[in-house]
Amino acid sequence: MTRALIIGGGVAGPVAAIALQRAGIDTVVYEAHAPTTEQQEVGSYLTVASNGIDALRAIGADTPVLDAGFPTATNVLWSAAGRRLGAVANGGVLEDRTTAHTIKRARLYRTLHQQAAGRGIHTHGGNRLRDAAPTPGGST
Repeated sequence: MTRALIIGGGVAGPVAAIALQRAGIDTVVYEAHAPTTEQQEVGSYLTVASNGIDALRAIGADTPVLDAGFPTATNVLWSAAGRRLGAVANGGVLEDRTTAHTIKRARLYRTLHQQAAGRGIHTHGGNRLRDAAPTPGGST
């Protein structure tokens, strides 16, 4: 079986691992930091645009992300004085009317790692890549 190591993937690591697993590649994720706990809401919000939601849908990982966030079709910009400056669309709308969703980064990280774990993909925290070398059968 083909194996892949994902080093320092952050939010993208579990998504890549799920996609690789769906392609028949055994994966494991290594992170420098331990996963956040349910109580830790470190960081700010980010918005996953509709094309990102569609990519998560392609690997069957969209529903938990949608459930953990809230729809944000448009961002409204305000000045420091409280004057409305304008509005910017956050991407298109999917066929089922799903729009971009805003979610705490830590919640997105945790949700995606839980999705990977639920599919048998292991994540090891507290690991840093120090060196890599090619071998006849892959790399070490």
